[in-house]
This record gives sequence, structure tokens and C-alpha cells, in this order.
Amino acid sequence: MPVTFPDSKKFSSGTPVLYLSAGALFIYLAIRAKNISITWDEAQTFFEYVRTPRWLPHDLNYMSANNHLLNTWLMKISVSLFGSGELALRLPNVLAGGIFFTALIATLKQWFGNNWRILPVFLIIALQPWLLDYFSIARGYGLSVAMMMCGIFYSGNFFSSGKMSSCIKAQLFFLLATAANLALIHVLVASALFFVCFLYSDKTRRRRNYLVPAFIPLIAIVFLFPYAQKLNANGAFFLGDEVHSPFFLFSSLGKSTAYIAPYSDMLALPLVIFFSAIPFLVAIQLFLRMKNTKDRTTLFVLVLLVLSFILPVMQHFILGSNYISGRVTLFYLPLLLLLFSSFTMNSGKAGKYMLGATSVFFIIHFCFCVNTKHYYDCSEQENVKDAMKILRDQKIKVDPPFFADMISTDLPYDLPVNYYRMRYSMNEFGHTVRSEFLRNCGYYYLPMEDTALYAMADILKYFPETKTALFRLMDPPPQKLKTIAESWDDFENEDPYSELMTAGFFIGKKGTFAGGKNMYSIAVVTNVPDSVKEIPVAATLSCRIRIEKRNTSALIVFTAITANGDSWEGMHVSELNLNPGEWSITGWTRTLPKGTKQVKVFLWNGDEAKVYMDNVTVRILAKDKKDQ
Repeated sequence: MPVTFPDSKKFSSGTPVLYLSAGALFIYLAIRAKNISITWDEAQTFFEYVRTPRWLPHDLNYMSANNHLLNTWLMKISVSLFGSGELALRLPNVLAGGIFFTALIATLKQWFGNNWRILPVFLIIALQPWLLDYFSIARGYGLSVAMMMCGIFYSGNFFSSGKMSSCIKAQLFFLLATAANLALIHVLVASALFFVCFLYSDKTRRRRNYLVPAFIPLIAIVFLFPYAQKLNANGAFFLGDEVHSPFFLFSSLGKSTAYIAPYSDMLALPLVIFFSAIPFLVAIQLFLRMKNTKDRTTLFVLVLLVLSFILPVMQHFILGSNYISGRVTLFYLPLLLLLFSSFTMNSGKAGKYMLGATSVFFIIHFCFCVNTKHYYDCSEQENVKDAMKILRDQKIKVDPPFFADMISTDLPYDLPVNYYRMRYSMNEFGHTVRSEFLRNCGYYYLPMEDTALYAMADILKYFPETKTALFRLMDPPPQKLKTIAESWDDFENEDPYSELMTAGFFIGKKGTFAGGKNMYSIAVVTNVPDSVKEIPVAATLSCRIRIEKRNTSALIVFTAITANGDSWEGMHVSELNLNPGEWSITGWTRTLPKGTKQVKVFLWNGDEAKVYMDNVTVRILAKDKKDQ
């Protein structure tokens, strides 16, 4: 029996199905945003940029690429209104997901009218698990894709109505997409080039108007170029991983679209072939349909895709930036799938079968990947929240080793652990130790294989999803470290720098501060005895801190000086669960590199509001030489 399809004229009554599907996906995004553990990148953005008074960073470093400007600004607003919970941090991107679904439906109707096939096209694009990840995480990628889709919709309005206002609106949305993810500057420039050529070739218009679409990207480049130069100078102007070919973006798309599914290894290569073929198939089809004016928007999206591939390659050779790869390639996904939908729509009955089979496949793929536990790019961090809830709710106590109130962990987990330590007001725990080698901590959250470093671990909870464990050391008892060097300074003596005088700020004390014109405070210096320079040692800091404003970018900095140079680690004052006023920090602990000669502790603060430090005690801890 032949397959029959509904009449496209009758599909208008089925339009609510589109919006019901979009509403269900929006609820799914909100649930994930509330439930999934905060990731390292989100926590770093929160501590480094959101909980500071600055809207534009003055001092950039290698991690400044993590500051997606539009996302940071919207996070600041959301946190000020709704607090610092996971959903509040991620709310701008959840709302961006709703905007994306709405703009996608509007774009499909604009392209294809009330054709029944816009429902499978919507599902093919909207049910991409990797794409949905970034609408429920506090990063700029989801925002950029939503703004780009709005730009594509207004571009279609411009091609159908000829209104210059639609062209300008499209460029403004592409500008917002660039503010959310700097890689989208190539989409902004590509759209401007297309609009200028289109207007210039339209003999019915005044030629003087053809440069209007170029003004917005020109302004963006003028303002963003100095920022991009600073990023590049600090090694932070990268668009992805260090790969040796621009075509790696198709590999990134294939691998990420395959997501975490039982068959993902088998699916990745077919998806690479699928994505690679789409631009060529659409280009051939457009050539054969050259005189069809309805294909202008399809041609526009194809030009965006091609130029946003070529321009980063040019940038690579000019500035030395990385090729686009990894999560930065996310914006290519809806562009490619839109082009695929256009191809199938214009391929007759074969296109119908192709579209139906593809939509069924991606619906099944979504069902395998749907979850409220993890994100694809950060799946190893999904159990940090669960581990911290155990420590918060059970209030586990042990016979205290030397640092009983410390949680030792490793790089992927330290900022998420500190976020939940602050979020759950776990004031009994000190700042996280980012080292699995410090044996004298009360608790550890580490990959399970790392417990082989210890004689025996008491596993409080094993997480099979990530192969991590929350545990403590029980047998043999931890060896207590002894103080082998100490420095103390309450700054009662007159400061040698008149501009650092703070008498009267601390009651009965003076102090040292950073902020305003003084970026660095006076340092407290402690020498490491020669007898222990080759022995694993740790340093602890206790001090008083006074802050005038809740949000500050101030760092308390540990600097370890060795024969090979300096290394430092900093704790953001904003990581402390503090309100403005005076507070004490006790026993912040860091392991020291082998061969450390000297330790310096000081404040670094580039903000106007000063942060004060007083009653500073730095201790160097190790086992006695006779115990080695």
C-alpha cells in the first residue's frame, strides 16, 4: 500500500503540536538546569567574573576566554535578582532555549509555510542532546545559537519584505550572538558581506543604502579588536582545541552529536560524512534551481556556513589562533540541519522519505541520551553535587587528622566543590585543597583509581557513573605534620608605605590592603628550611579579612618560589561565604612544589573597593627529618 502524507494546507491545525513540543523541551531544560551539578567552567565564571563589580574585565589572563560577555552580564543580573542557585546562574540560557525554539518555529514557517514537514524538521534540530546541553548550562554557547537563529529569522523577513529594518534587526541579533561567543564574529561579518552584495545588486534600491548592513559589524570590530588583542597576548584568544586542520570541525560535530549513547562510537563517523556532505548537496541543488527566488534564505545560510569556515582559517594564519573545534563548533549544528531541511524539502518524494527517516532516527537518539544528570562535555563532574550533599546532610565526623575540615580533590572538581561549600553554607569546611597527595585531609573526592595512593580508604560513597569516590582515610591513621617554620604579622608596626596606612580600620590594629591604586598588598614571607626542601611540605594560612562590598575580584595569593621560578595559587575572596564586614580565615592549606625555598602570601585586587588583611599567620608543615 502506498504511503500517503497529510495535505500541507491542513497542517495549520497541527501547529500547536510544535509549541507543545517546544514547551516540553523548555521544561526539560529547566529541570536539568536545576538538578545537574555545577561544572568547573560555570564555577570559574561565577567566582571570577559574576561576583565582581566589573562589567568589562581590565586584567586578562589565559582563562579570560571563559568570560563569555553576554552570558556573564545576564548572569550578574539573574544572580542579583534570584540568588546564586544553579537555576539562577543558568536562567539566561534556559530562557535562551525558549527563544531558540520560538525563533526556529517562526523560521521554519517563514521558509516552508504550513507544510506538515516542518514538524519533523523542528524535531531533528531541537532534539539534538548536545545542543540542548548548552541551553541549560551557564555558558555563552546556547545564548549565541539562540541569537543567531533570531538573526536568521529576520534575515528571511528582509529577503521577503525588503524592509531595511529587518536587515538591521538581523545584524543586531548577530551582534548579540558575537557578544555571547566571539567565534560568531565570523557569522556577523559573513552576513554583512551577503547583505551588502544583495543590496548593491538590487537595482530598484538607492545605491547609497547598500553599505548600511556593514556599519554594525564595523562598530563591533572597532570595539572588540582591542579586547581580542589582549586575549591573544595572554594566550586566551582561541576558538577551540589545538588541531592541525580546519576540517576537524566536522569530526567535532560528529563526535559531539553522537553524545554519550551505547552506539556513539559507531555513529560518529557516519555523522561526520553526513555533515560534510550537506553543504555540497545544497550548493548543487541551488545551482540547479538558480532562478528560484524562494531559495535566497537557503543561499544566505549556506554563505554564512562557508564564510564562517573560511574566515577562521584566515584568522589562524594572521593571528595564530586555533581552528574552530570542540564545543565552539556548536553554532554550525543548526546551520547544517537547516540546510539539510531545505535540501529534503526540495527533493520531491525522495526528500519526504529522507526527512521522515532522519527525524525518526534523531527522536530515538534523543531517547537514548535524555538525562538530568550530566552534560556531554563535563560528564566527569556530574557527582560533585551528590558528594557535597552527603557531607552537608550527614554531617559526618571523624577523629580529626591534621586538616579534618579540609576536602582534598583534583583540578576538575575543586571549583564545583567550593561552589557547593558556599552554596550550602558549609562553613565548617575550609577552602578545598587541589591535591590528591596531601594525606592529612579529613575528606577526599577523587577518581577511584587515585585511592591506590593510600594504604586504605573508608569509602563513604562510590559513584559508578564517573568512577569517583567520596572517602576518608582510616587505616593507618594519618601522620600528623608539624610546624617547621612560621611567619606572623599583625601590622601593628607602622607600614613602610604611607599609602598603605590603614590605622583605625581594624579596631586596635593596622593592616595591609589591596584595591584602588594599590593592586598588591604587603606580602608576608616565610622561608622553607633547607632540611625539608626535598620533603613533601604544605603551607597553611590564617588571617583576618575585611571587605567593604560583597562582590570583589580580590585574590588571596600563595606564591611558592623555587630554583626554577615562581608558582602561585589564588583563592577568590568571593569564594568565601561572607557578607561585607570582618571575617577570619583559618587553615587554608596548599601543598608546595618540591624544592620550594620561600612562600609569600599577599592580596591582589584590581577593584576600586579595598580588601584588607591583618593578623596573618603562615605555617610551613612537614614531618620532622628524623621521621623520614
